[in-house]
Amino acid sequence: RDCISDGGGACPTRMAAAGLVSGSLAYALTAPLYLLKVRAQAHAQHGLGYQRPSGAAGYWLGSEALVLRGALLTSGQMCGYDATKKVCTQRGWLADGPTLHLCAALVAAVAAATFSAPADVVQTRLQSGGAASSARDFLGCVAAIVRSEGLPGLYTGWCVNVLRLVPTFAVGSTIYEQCRLALGIGYLC
Repeated sequence: RDCISDGGGACPTRMAAAGLVSGSLAYALTAPLYLLKVRAQAHAQHGLGYQRPSGAAGYWLGSEALVLRGALLTSGQMCGYDATKKVCTQRGWLADGPTLHLCAALVAAVAAATFSAPADVVQTRLQSGGAASSARDFLGCVAAIVRSEGLPGLYTGWCVNVLRLVPTFAVGSTIYEQCRLALGIGYLC
């Protein structure tokens, strides 16, 4: 972040791009682990037969949705956090400190969940291996969800995801910012 920010703080376009690149790379590398996790959860919850991927390429089933999810989630987090900090400090609403970090983390969680929800739903359906994943590609799965559930179907689980991300981002962001301050680097933005 520090390397790509201009002198006046984080540029939203650069933060979005950084989030897209870092999120997609991280999720592309860990796609096989997500597939195994989703299959294990589907097996435990629904008693579906646990299916090991057939061949090396099978471990990347649904990875398009996962990589898109990671890119959008990270981009939403970075944009939401940085924009909140910038607006609040520039307008004098809050000084840069733990209170602002918690508020920015809340906005980041909502943005991350909102940006990534459609890809999250598609990724889960593609990787679960159950009847809901009868569409075998990203666009086919999106079409099937919209056809059967409408656009709101792409946001299934959004509230739960926000509730999961808020404490994660609040704790992580606040600790990160305080560590930067303690190391003499200063707060972000």
